[in-house]
Amino acid sequence: MTKAVEQIYIKRLEKSGLFVSEPYPVSHVLSQGVMIGKPTSVSGNNIKDYNFGYDDIPMDAPAVILFSTDKQWIVLGQEASPLPGPGDFMNFWDTIDEAIDDILDFYFGDSSRMQAKEQARLEVRSRIAQFKKDQN
Repeated sequence: MTKAVEQIYIKRLEKSGLFVSEPYPVSHVLSQGVMIGKPTSVSGNNIKDYNFGYDDIPMDAPAVILFSTDKQWIVLGQEASPLPGPGDFMNFWDTIDEAIDDILDFYFGDSSRMQAKEQARLEVRSRIAQFKKDQN
């Protein structure tokens, strides 16, 4: 059974300046999970020229999703589809405190995961540009 993210943890994320969505419905595959993003108005790790928004809030970094299983908390940072791509991650934690710390580190701590996502984004853009060039 999944667990909802308690308000005390949502407030901890919001206090740092992060956006936290309303929980996904129980019927959703990520039941009771929340999406978290860093607005452009908040300093921290970001990706140059990254353009993402949620509820008209511009963001300069990829969003992550926090959700639970019956035994663990999961922080999912995946932009590639259908499978994870370079820079994507799924971290499993025994406590929600560890998961919250992981999210705060992604946005405000060690920038290596954000840099990996930025590098993957640049590689995709390069491949798209090459494909367009080859089509002409």
